[in-house]
Amino acid sequence: MKILGKLSETVYVKVIENGYLVTISNSPKEVRFNSSTPFTTQRLAIGEFTPAEILLKEILKKTARSLFQASPIVIIHQIIKNENGLSEVENRVLRELALGAGARSVYIWQGRHLTKDDISNEIYKKIT
Repeated sequence: MKILGKLSETVYVKVIENGYLVTISNSPKEVRFNSSTPFTTQRLAIGEFTPAEILLKEILKKTARSLFQASPIVIIHQIIKNENGLSEVENRVLRELALGAGARSVYIWQGRHLTKDDISNEIYKKIT
């Protein structure tokens, strides 16, 4: 497993209204991706699953450096519509979304925004 971890990218995805803010591995740059089809509803950050998955799939394809690279590790952080924490259903939606888009493994993050050091130190694995 450690070999796969070194070969794959870690992708930090922040869920925003109808889009994502994405940082790949230790890149200092955060990139915004907006969906051409809205997926945020009045009550849910991801109220329409299919357009959210299509966009994330496109993003994860762009992270691959080669055809032989392992699927990415995805840290997904819903930063909108998360008052009082995420429900079991919301957690499941985020996990299924990332796995369906091609993630090798998924970590759901709640709390403060992760820094480059947090990601490289894998703090998202230590705090549940």
